[in-house]
Amino acid sequence: MSITIATKEWGRVRLQHLPVKGVSEHSYHKSLFVHFTPSTPDGMSRMQIYLDCKWQGYFMMPLSLYQMAKEAAGNKIRAERDRKVKVQVIRNSSLQKALEEASCPPANDAQAIQPSSKDYYGINGETDHLLQSLSELTSVLKEMRRYMDMQTRETKLLRDTLERCEMCRAHKHCKDNPCYPGVQCADSADGFRCGPCPRDHVGDGITCKQVVTCNSKPCYEGVQCYDADNGYRCGPCPPGFTGNGLTCKPANRCNENPCWSGVQCVNTDTVPGYICGPCPPGYTGNGSNCEDIDEVANQLLGSFTITHNGTKRFRSCRT
Repeated sequence: MSITIATKEWGRVRLQHLPVKGVSEHSYHKSLFVHFTPSTPDGMSRMQIYLDCKWQGYFMMPLSLYQMAKEAAGNKIRAERDRKVKVQVIRNSSLQKALEEASCPPANDAQAIQPSSKDYYGINGETDHLLQSLSELTSVLKEMRRYMDMQTRETKLLRDTLERCEMCRAHKHCKDNPCYPGVQCADSADGFRCGPCPRDHVGDGITCKQVVTCNSKPCYEGVQCYDADNGYRCGPCPPGFTGNGLTCKPANRCNENPCWSGVQCVNTDTVPGYICGPCPPGYTGNGSNCEDIDEVANQLLGSFTITHNGTKRFRSCRT
């Protein structure tokens, strides 16, 4: 059973129900105590319900009893009751004193008022049941959190167990085409087995990734290419070039002074990486090696002959 209150608010009737244990059509009760609290900062008031001196709960009211009387016509409030019900109105009294006047036992007696391990008092010394409700709600939330932690640990344990369970795993077969396109598949007792990835690909046979190999000639021109497990490997750059073999750029060969002294040196992008200018006047050669023209002429006009005793003898050439 429940206690029902009907209020007319701004022209509309609102019904509120408060479930109460022990209330039935044939039950007998000593008293029903109704206590109106002043308005809170949010403008709401509470109608506290006590049955046989025990707190049962409260109804939320949009106006306090004072505000109701203030806004009522003629400043009067009419209450109707059955003739068999005795009504007593207690004014200008605290909640505790009102309960005592209603023949309820003192608050320190067991179960006299709302069961509580600690009383909370608000404005004018009235018991603040809202704080008590919040305290109870906090306890319930803590208990729920404890159960949630337990459920989380149990769920994690169950998930780990399922992940390690071989019988729980669904084995695929070659008919499901689990391997990479073009890879050979073979069924086994444990499921399936994929062969090696196609040429120029790397992977486990299930997933394969295309890689660049020496067939694509990825290295710099003239650089040796070597096939590797992950694709390819380039050798060193040509002489006169620097780089990783994949990309090479000419080195500053002129810093090595490859040309004849006094001959201009120009760096190039081709092997050997430099070009020497012409030899100085009076010399002949390719710029890297230059010889005196007079010495060359003498060598052309005659030659030396080694005699039997080791001496040299100059012999003129015929003109």
